[in-house]
Amino acid sequence: MHLDLVKFCANAFNSKNEEELVAAFRALSNLPFVKESNLNESAKALDFTKLEAAFNLHFVGPERPIIATNAGFYFENSDVLFSATTLKFRDFYRSVGLFSSEENRVPDDFVGIALEVYYALLYAEFEKKNEFLKSERAEFFVSMLKPFLKFLCAEILFKAQSKEVMFLRECLLCIVNDS
Repeated sequence: MHLDLVKFCANAFNSKNEEELVAAFRALSNLPFVKESNLNESAKALDFTKLEAAFNLHFVGPERPIIATNAGFYFENSDVLFSATTLKFRDFYRSVGLFSSEENRVPDDFVGIALEVYYALLYAEFEKKNEFLKSERAEFFVSMLKPFLKFLCAEILFKAQSKEVMFLRECLLCIVNDS
């Protein structure tokens, strides 16, 4: 598993401004495995001057985003932000001792939070050699995160209007396919 890939994808979705978003995409495009893979051409084609506008159009707003970033939209086919799926994600986070600093402001099934939690679990397991939550991490990935990312990547494929968003999709697919 490419820990930095998960971290920088989370950083992109959790970015609060253009500087953070560009930093996340630059970090993604400079990952060694990206440079050595078919992602390298996509990374070279990124236009950082258009990144924020493209990202916001697809995922943030100010109008209704083109692509939903909450698992409940895909699992429940619902536009409700704080859905049963949100609570399922929250319950999982709490079961492993994690809490979102954005609780009740950003739904717990938001892709940025889900990737951040997954990164924390991977980091503990692979960098700190703490396998205490290995089975929980694996179950979260298989039953919640992977299906969510598959739905999200399919939605991006059908609706994306920029090479920057397609590059992010390719990075998310690497997470889905890497385990």
